Order: sequence, then C-alpha cells, then structure tokens
Amino acid sequence: MRALFTTLADAGHFQPLVPIARALSAAGHAVAFACPASFVPTVEAAGFRAFPAGFDPRGRRNPDLFPGALLRPEASRTHWIVANVFAGVYGAAMAPDLLTLAREWPPDLIVRESAEFGGLVAAETLGVPHASVRADTTSSTYTLRHGYRDALAPLRERSGLPPDPDAASPFRYLHLACEPPRFVPAGAAPAPTAR
Repeated sequence: MRALFTTLADAGHFQPLVPIARALSAAGHAVAFACPASFVPTVEAAGFRAFPAGFDPRGRRNPDLFPGALLRPEASRTHWIVANVFAGVYGAAMAPDLLTLAREWPPDLIVRESAEFGGLVAAETLGVPHASVRADTTSSTYTLRHGYRDALAPLRERSGLPPDPDAASPFRYLHLACEPPRFVPAGAAPAPTAR
C-alpha cells in the first residue's frame, strides 16, 4: 500500500504524523510526504521521501503572512485562521498539487494532519480513503467542523465534489487523536470515527 502523508510546514503539524508514518513503513508500506517546498528538508531529515506541494510560507509565520488575523477578536481568531488560512489558502494550494502528484505517485491512502485540508479534498477526488491525525484543537474537534465548512465548499466545487452541508468529509474515515481524552474540549462530542 502507498500512504501519502500531508502536512503544513510546521513541526507541530508534522510531528504527530511521524510515529504513524514510521509504523506504516515498518509494516512494509510505501510512505511519502507532501509538504511545502521549504519543509522538504525537515521531512527528509526524519527519514521520509518528500514531495513539494502546497503554499510555501518559507519560514514566515501566519501573523506576518495574514495580518488581518490579528484584527480578529482573540476568542474567534483561531476559528478564523482555520477557515480562512488553513482551508482557504493552504488547502486551496495543496489540493491541486496533490492531484498532480498522484499521477506520478498514486496513493492508496492519504493521511493528513487535521489542519491540512487539501489532503481530504484530493483523497475524495481520487476516490481513496483519508485519515486525519489530531494536530490542533479547532480543526480536530468534531463539533467545530461547521466553522470551516464554507471555506471547504469552493475547494470541493473546484474539484468536482458534491456539497458537504454537514461538513462530514474531514471525519469521514479514521480520525486519530494520540492524547488523553481530557484534552478534548468540555462538551465536545468525539467524531464517530475517532480513535
């Protein structure tokens, strides 16, 4: 089996994927990563094949790239970033790159960190399952999925996918949360596919 992992260019997004990628590799599966070009050396240093894909922040932080985020009230800032930056900018750049990459390296499975939305759009377009790995609270919390539904709609439409009014696609398949259950926000129901 070929497993393509997708990540944003940040250690906090990449590191939760590493043990899963190593386990799949140790089990004899082909593993590769798709990530922004400037992050390829980090992935390769961890021992994985890496393909450049998606928006490349080139070491710049989100507040510098998207200063409008700082104008948002602190209580809604993270939700705004997930919808407008992670889905709206990063996901929009990653999805077409993954579809192009799939011609050269066709995956049987895409494993994405939860804030990387291009992987789920590409997987559904290719007709392969995708798993998500919890990397942050907002994009990983099942009850908050409607907050980025509208940002995913244009990505789905550009890829010829049907609408997803319940925002079920991010949690359609396996969702891994490698943390104690108490890390789940109070009152947040887990995704039906969470393990």
